Amino acid sequence: MTSVGLAVDITVAHISDREATARITELLADLHGSEYEFAIRHVRGSATLYPVPGRLTACFLMEAQGAGLSLFQGDLVRCPDAGFPTRTVGEGLSEVTERRWHPVQAGDTVCIDDRARSMANLSGDLVWFEVSMPVTDYTAPRLTPLRNLKDKPGGCAAHAGAFRREALPPVRTLAADSDQRNVNRINMHALDMRTDRDPPPSPHCHGPVATGAADFVNHSETALILPRNLYGLPPHGSGLPEQVEMYPCVSDPAGQPAVVPVRPGSIVVTPGARDRTMGHCFVNAFAMLVAIPGFVSPHHSLPQE
Repeated sequence: MTSVGLAVDITVAHISDREATARITELLADLHGSEYEFAIRHVRGSATLYPVPGRLTACFLMEAQGAGLSLFQGDLVRCPDAGFPTRTVGEGLSEVTERRWHPVQAGDTVCIDDRARSMANLSGDLVWFEVSMPVTDYTAPRLTPLRNLKDKPGGCAAHAGAFRREALPPVRTLAADSDQRNVNRINMHALDMRTDRDPPPSPHCHGPVATGAADFVNHSETALILPRNLYGLPPHGSGLPEQVEMYPCVSDPAGQPAVVPVRPGSIVVTPGARDRTMGHCFVNAFAMLVAIPGFVSPHHSLPQE
């Protein structure tokens, strides 16, 4: 873990610090066990992702310069660029009808699983956060360009007109279901969490997720900070910089948060484990939020002064 001079250990790193990001992936592997694998990939030129039997690999792009993904006939895309050769196969989902190169940028999501008909070829200068996990019946498109998704205000970006877009949305469960994961093993949405809008983000936490009558798996939420100007978002109007308020001891109502400054390329992990559940509040941060096993853990508000 990386303490960055704070009084408590907060798991935070920047993609430029490979030693610190290695500790991020080690913590996540320890938190989620052998079912999941984690990596931060740096690519200069090109890279190929191959289908692995029984596995889904999700790549969340944090940097992408002159970058693109070669899409093959039959690949699924959620909201492709206008004019790209596809046919609609479901709500927001399209199937590629002609092999073509599709531009990608920071904020986009690339997935490949053992049902893929082809490998995934990425080109350009890229950095991504990568998670590999068991495949389920969840439909994970080969590509989801964040720029083309519709906004769905809610959660930490609930104000009217909020930038909040779901790249890997959760499949909802029923309260009576013993396994609250459903088919989810990972979800992601990106949002602009601003304090100059009403309502502003509020402190909260997420605990472990039930998988049976007395069984649970740990939860985590990993924030990947993006450059706001890439999506034409206005600068935040408050006097507070981009930061994350972390609550190391959610059982202590009087506990003070540790303030973690962030910038594009920062990674911050909030664990939700039986022996260590932390809370957070994102302040003027624009980020992809990656939830494992998904946005299926109950939301618990934390008291505010």
